Amino acid sequence: MINIALDAMGGSNAPKSTVEGALQAVKKFDDIQITLHGDREKILEVEENLPDRVIIEHTPQTLGETEQIFDALKEKRPVSIINAVESVKEGRCDGAVSAGSTGGVFVSALTLLGVIKGINRPAGLMHIPTFSKDNPTFVLIDVGTNADVKARNLNEFAVLGSHYAQSVQGKNSPKVALLSNGTEETKGDKIHKAAYQSLIENKEINFIGNVEPHGLLDGSIDVLVADGFSGNVYLKQHEEMSEQYSNEILKRVQGLDLDEESQKLISQEIILLKRQLATTRYGACLLSGLPSPVVITHGRSDAEAIATGVQQLREAIKSQYTQKSADYFENKNK
Repeated sequence: MINIALDAMGGSNAPKSTVEGALQAVKKFDDIQITLHGDREKILEVEENLPDRVIIEHTPQTLGETEQIFDALKEKRPVSIINAVESVKEGRCDGAVSAGSTGGVFVSALTLLGVIKGINRPAGLMHIPTFSKDNPTFVLIDVGTNADVKARNLNEFAVLGSHYAQSVQGKNSPKVALLSNGTEETKGDKIHKAAYQSLIENKEINFIGNVEPHGLLDGSIDVLVADGFSGNVYLKQHEEMSEQYSNEILKRVQGLDLDEESQKLISQEIILLKRQLATTRYGACLLSGLPSPVVITHGRSDAEAIATGVQQLREAIKSQYTQKSADYFENKNK
């Protein structure tokens, strides 16, 4: 049985979204148990009769700001996200999911769990949907946890992303690319030029070179490596594009002089495309490089998004992705 810690109080829609998301997840997967870390009374207001595989660990406090998390960690306060991560550290749970403050979750995970031996920094990893039926997503790493990086960090991110694509997605020799302002190896600043050379020499990955943002949705790559600043900008641009472009096209179609059936068919296709490009369909941000997996979902996550985050964590645990990466970096640095 896979034991998952869920921060029941994290996110603007909690605990309704987290409790309902947990119920959806255990209904879908019979090999998981979820521990809800949060206020028992508030959780039971959402669902009084929880199934056997959803249990509560009463944690009365919840905090959102990074600064408050530092204080709570120092004072060992009973805070939902901290207790959830502590249960992973103690071995009672295999991984944690939270829709709480990204900074708060990151600080809690890094402070309590540390990083894999041989890793300089962990990185946030997400699935980015594409237009390709054969390759419906690629992995973007880093999505925002490291704004300033060195070439070494980008090299580590590439290995972590490649291991994920192999272990979790089952891709053989995944194609790894470096996000840059041109495809030539001379493009980019000093850090990205140095990273390009180290990635070329890295035998652990299948590095195909630099890529620009355009054309990434054709399914031609499996892993996109970026510093946290550029990766976060690309992620937000992708999310904004899929949301606003789809809404604008839909609005224009509805304003055309079409018969009812044609307008209905076109509108349905636009809505399907919008859903296809939604990153929340494929999970959330997996903190990669930690000794145990932690997933951060969007702060506005609904029940479906929470359940998808639990699914992503389950897949990472079942594939033993974290252990495989830990073994590689430990052996590499011997």
